[in-house]
Amino acid sequence: MEDKNRSQILNDFTPNILIEAGAGSGKTTILVNRILNQIKNTEITLDKMVAITFTEKAAIGLQERFQENLFKAHTQAEGEQKEKLKRAIEDMDKIHISTIHSFCSSMLKEMPFEAGLSLDFTIVRDDEDAVFKKGLFAQFCENDQTSFDPEISEIKSRMGEVGINPDILEDTFYAICEKDGINWVYDQDILEQDPQDFFLKA
Repeated sequence: MEDKNRSQILNDFTPNILIEAGAGSGKTTILVNRILNQIKNTEITLDKMVAITFTEKAAIGLQERFQENLFKAHTQAEGEQKEKLKRAIEDMDKIHISTIHSFCSSMLKEMPFEAGLSLDFTIVRDDEDAVFKKGLFAQFCENDQTSFDPEISEIKSRMGEVGINPDILEDTFYAICEKDGINWVYDQDILEQDPQDFFLKA
């Protein structure tokens, strides 16, 4: 990274800046120092700052690096900058460093009704979502909702009789679930229905 670009990233807080760099190139260090420079040289407080990452590991690492460098910067600073850094240490828990999912969750918890959600909503993890979708398809295909077996399913046999390949249907269902713009609302009342109710009677 050129010194000119590095200086702009660290000290110019007006424009939006996109950094493209490989792993281990110092992106986290640059981000932490940019935040510290904003604290030292502007009136922006930590409760107005947000740093969003993709993974929990990255968010924890960024949080730890920020705290470590904040204390270090405070010991090295003088005058007004030292006072600003001192206030930042006191308000250290007010900066929002998290994953995208966590950030969106916090926003939804502040305004659940505007988002059409109940107060007790929870965020489903990817692994939980996969298990839920598999169970939903299983309930769709199986008479006995407590023991899904793809090989002996009577419903799947009936699919075969009318020319439907149940495995392709299942793959198609999962593919549709991954499509952008499709939101699934899981309703317990629907899940408790008899799977036969999902089929048209001849």
